[in-house]
Amino acid sequence: TGLATALSVPKFMFNIWAAICAFQALSIAKSALASDGNEMSQADITAATAANWAATRAIGSATPLRDTILTALLSGYAVRNGSAGGDATIHSAGLQMMSSFTTVLAVLGVVSSAAAKIPVVSDSANLVSVLGIAAYYAMVTREGNGTVKKAVNAGIL
Repeated sequence: TGLATALSVPKFMFNIWAAICAFQALSIAKSALASDGNEMSQADITAATAANWAATRAIGSATPLRDTILTALLSGYAVRNGSAGGDATIHSAGLQMMSSFTTVLAVLGVVSSAAAKIPVVSDSANLVSVLGIAAYYAMVTREGNGTVKKAVNAGIL
């Protein structure tokens, strides 16, 4: 009870990592076999490498919130492209999913962590849930969310 369950993501949503891996493998294969110039850009290769490094760090980490935030920042599609509304291509879908999912985890983790440090809030799982929903609502309804971000958010809801 309490903070541990106040802000939880449905467990089935963690299967998204398999989809992320599949899209990244397909992207590499498409790039390696491309004869039409539809190869991964150096920026995409670098972003995928950095994001995968951070995601790997988060597994079994002693500081999972920090590493999840790092993963969200490094996989941040919007940060690299100036908008989250880009089309999902075989080269961008994996990172867009990783960015969307880890951003949700990071926001809910920060709300939960901050709430744990405030005595008045930490005693009320309902209040923590409301804070988490408010943060999630702000993220979901912001201008420029792309198709992948909307799909990940719908799956979590």
